[in-house]
Amino acid sequence: MRVIDIARKTQLSPETVRHYTRLGLLHPSRDPHSGYKVFNDEDVTQLCFIRDARTLGLSVTEIQALISASQENHTPHPEVVALLRQQLTAVRERVKRLRDIERRWRQILAHWDNTQTGPTGGGIRDVIESWSNEPSCTAGQTRGPLRSN
Repeated sequence: MRVIDIARKTQLSPETVRHYTRLGLLHPSRDPHSGYKVFNDEDVTQLCFIRDARTLGLSVTEIQALISASQENHTPHPEVVALLRQQLTAVRERVKRLRDIERRWRQILAHWDNTQTGPTGGGIRDVIESWSNEPSCTAGQTRGPLRSN
């Protein structure tokens, strides 16, 4: 099958298939008559693994290491478990950050719901910045286009 066929079969874009091929994660053969890259069912399986591993948050480098180890019939159990534990920790941290962001948005909306007039102009920026844990990017300067003069 050609790039477009394997892309459809794996629900990825042709450019993604080409990208993983350039990185050496897929090894299609060449059609001797047309010169097109030809993928087989093993490539489909490999590409689905890559897609699923990326969805779970593994980096391309981590996926390359796993593929390399499995091709050598050597998937070092302790290393794989350590990688999965790192991924789980990273996911927990992202979830915690997202929950914090959700809490902040709810607080901002509650603040706006309790005011007579809705936030406008600099008010929007001021409210959002007041809930930020980050230092101001414009310390002491007029802020961008939402700032009313």
